[in-house]
Amino acid sequence: MREHLEHADQRCDLWVRFPSLSLKYNKMKIIQEKDLFNFEFWSGAKDLADKLSYQELIEITNSLEDLYPNGLTDTQINDLFWFDSEFICELINKNIEDILDRD
Repeated sequence: MREHLEHADQRCDLWVRFPSLSLKYNKMKIIQEKDLFNFEFWSGAKDLADKLSYQELIEITNSLEDLYPNGLTDTQINDLFWFDSEFICELINKNIEDILDRD
């Protein structure tokens, strides 16, 4: 492998062929489709999600797909369940207190 490059074009060509050699750190956006039943909630969002039935999670999934046609990130989904739990419960016409009181 070439250690010394004489021209900027060669550096660019090398980076295109071997991006791992570059000092620049790149991220790639990965989009996944999954239902909320298989979503791995964390922190406070997990408390609500664990109390919801499979059917309720499917209803919420359908509502969120309608409201956010371009999708949501994992963090956005988790934050909705954690910080906007009343909104999530409204999507299925349920009261948040009733859901959290479930065994």
